[in-house]
Amino acid sequence: MKSVERKQTGIERQNASTFTQRGTRSGAAWIASEPRNVQESFLNELSEQELLALPYLFEFWAFEHQLPPEGDWKTWVI
Repeated sequence: MKSVERKQTGIERQNASTFTQRGTRSGAAWIASEPRNVQESFLNELSEQELLALPYLFEFWAFEHQLPPEGDWKTWVI
């Protein structure tokens, strides 16, 4: 799955990660808030394997409070 960056003309693939930076919306929240044409463009650009993997990508669906905290930490209590 590729991460995406929103552009005025559509979307652009950047790298092989769905992880979003802290303070940004999840991938699922982002795609849900976009117009239908952007949603369709995003999904159409995914390979068959990426589409099959999408439901299982925790970082794409997770809420911010479900992601590991920033920083150099040794213990994270959930």
